[in-house]
Amino acid sequence: MLISALILTSCNYFIPKQSLQNTKNIDTLIDFTKVDAFPLFAECKDITSLDKQKICFQIKMAEHIQALIKSGAFKTPTQSSDTLLVLLKVLQNGKTQIVSVKSSSKNVIYERLLDSILQLKVDSIPTLLPALKRGMPVTTQFELPVIIQN
Repeated sequence: MLISALILTSCNYFIPKQSLQNTKNIDTLIDFTKVDAFPLFAECKDITSLDKQKICFQIKMAEHIQALIKSGAFKTPTQSSDTLLVLLKVLQNGKTQIVSVKSSSKNVIYERLLDSILQLKVDSIPTLLPALKRGMPVTTQFELPVIIQN
């Protein structure tokens, strides 16, 4: 009788148990097009509004890019002003990379020269606090219009 009781109770060990994934309701819908916090310069980190943080980032980054162009002693050959579309990437470690530079002047030589100036001097942009998604640092990419004038 004791042996049959042990056999009957041990049969419960052969029934597969539900995994934790089946019993927990896990949020798997993640919007990868938005971040919870934008990359930030040190002077922007105390701003609480997400929209104002983004504006602060854009203004500070535009100032840095304009300073890089000025430090390269670059002068436009034909125009007195131009708008650049700078595609930049802020990596998980807070470093900035220039992906590309597009000029409204449609002058390929002009674009290449600007791109090379910015690529050489991009290390002078200070390390940022990276963008965050669910508390984790993520790489983000931005298109930033920069107006330059002679």
